[in-house]
Amino acid sequence: MPQYALAFEKAPANDAELNTLVLWRLEDLQDLVQDADFPMRNVIDAQRSDEYDLQRFVARELERESRGLYSVERESEVVDDKHTDIRIKSNSLGPITIEIKWADGWSFDELVGKLEVQLVHQYLRARGSRHGIYLVAYRGRLPSKCSLDWTGLVTRLCASAKEVLARSPEIDSLDVVAISFAGKKG
Repeated sequence: MPQYALAFEKAPANDAELNTLVLWRLEDLQDLVQDADFPMRNVIDAQRSDEYDLQRFVARELERESRGLYSVERESEVVDDKHTDIRIKSNSLGPITIEIKWADGWSFDELVGKLEVQLVHQYLRARGSRHGIYLVAYRGRLPSKCSLDWTGLVTRLCASAKEVLARSPEIDSLDVVAISFAGKKG
């Protein structure tokens, strides 16, 4: 392994480093699904898969790439008997919570509501839980009730996440990761 790569493979020393590591892994997954020479977008049937299938796919890939630096939990029970989609843990560090949605099942306002109410106010309420990731996936279509295209939707979701973060001093980071399973046109 090249020397520069070893710097990225050290055990996270704090929650922020764990969050960064998870975001790198999700960026790698995004690249594998969208842009690789042999893309993984067909590993799951995006047109027929529900959120449960998408959660399992993402969790499996995160676990496969963990290299012993973190563990991956699905459907962890949190405050008020709620269950997170994915939770990443490493030793005594606070968890990283990932909420996953197929974009075509929701309007923009509903997606923002899920970001704020579900991810922030339900799943990030636990003590020590200060980092959230909202993974939104695209199948090539959005609901008719959504007036935005995919790029516009992602841009506005990122802006909304920044607004929610600014209103939530108990949270250190709130990131949006967008993965398109739609394939390339042309």
